[in-house]
Formats: sequence, structure tokens, C-alpha cells
Amino acid sequence: MRTTLRGFTPEQALHIATTFCHYFPAQLEHLSFLSAIAAVSTSSFSGLSAYRSPTTQAQAVYKATVKLQPLSAHNEEFGAILRDLCLRLNEES
Repeated sequence: MRTTLRGFTPEQALHIATTFCHYFPAQLEHLSFLSAIAAVSTSSFSGLSAYRSPTTQAQAVYKATVKLQPLSAHNEEFGAILRDLCLRLNEES
């Protein structure tokens, strides 16, 4: 699949992070890193997704989250939630 995959806007990523921090002992520390993670989720060139499949997109979002660490703690868990949400957004109906 090389069509554009669904991802997150920075505002959606912020809402997810805010909700996550309500349930986990973590705080949002780097808003710009969260925006970068949203950009990873929607990466495309000339309307074609940078990813071959929703799975590769979801893994890229997870890796970016773990590497950038936008939260004060629990970035792996947050990355796993974003990964799973990416997969759900792009499920075949």
C-alpha cells in the first residue's frame, strides 16, 4: 500500500498525550517532539505515503516516540498506544 495513510495531527497527538498523562505518572515535557511524532505519522511525498504498510508506519511512530521521549516518563507505553492507534486508524473496513 502506497496511498496516504491516516495519522495524527499535532493537536490530536497532544490530546492523546494529555489523556495518557492523566492515567500514567508522566508530564508532557517537549511539545515540539510531540509535533515531530505527529509528522512521522503522516509522512508522505507527492501524495504517496512514506510507508509501505500501516505496520511500518506504526513501528516508525513507536520508534520516534521512544527515541524523542516527549514525556517525562513512560514513553515506551505511550509509543505503544500511538502505534496501536495508527494500526486502528488504518484498518480495512
